[in-house]
Amino acid sequence: MNGNDKTAKEFNSGKVDAFRKFYDGYFAALCVFACKYVEDTDLAADIVQDVFVALWEKRGDFPSEAAMRSFLYTATRNRALNHIKHKNIHAGKSEEIGRAITEQAEAEAVIGAEAARHIMTLLDRLPAECRTVLRLTVEGKSYGEIATQLGITVSTVRNHRVRAVKKLRALAVESEIELLVMIRPFLTSGCSNSKQT
Repeated sequence: MNGNDKTAKEFNSGKVDAFRKFYDGYFAALCVFACKYVEDTDLAADIVQDVFVALWEKRGDFPSEAAMRSFLYTATRNRALNHIKHKNIHAGKSEEIGRAITEQAEAEAVIGAEAARHIMTLLDRLPAECRTVLRLTVEGKSYGEIATQLGITVSTVRNHRVRAVKKLRALAVESEIELLVMIRPFLTSGCSNSKQT
């Protein structure tokens, strides 16, 4: 049994640590994926939270981490599309005006989200300040919001972000990851957030 299937087995038996490991490993990637549909970071995070609740409720049903991952992406897509459909019904529109996502675009979204997930593992190797700033950036916070939250200047936030990206480039080379594929969805998630400045 490999480590991934061990995590799935522990999750299925109700071990919270296994759930937390999975949550930490996939939450950001699923938010990026959900943003491809709903284009709002807060809404995407809410959708992903609901999906993780559904995952926990279904514990015991997953033979492997691959099955869990498949459930997470499918459930995230379905909930995002249901949100769009529900929003359009309440707006009195007879036709769905949500962004049509082709199979190819959906596959690209999954690849981008998985790349973001891999980046999150690389983030753990960054200095704490850089890691914090980059994670908050991915969550959709503006430089001003990050500066206020961390009690630092906006220029310090920018410097930490620049340092983080440079270090990620170096880590990507070490990991033999194609930088453009890896960083593009992470740095430009396509989501908006009403709190942006």
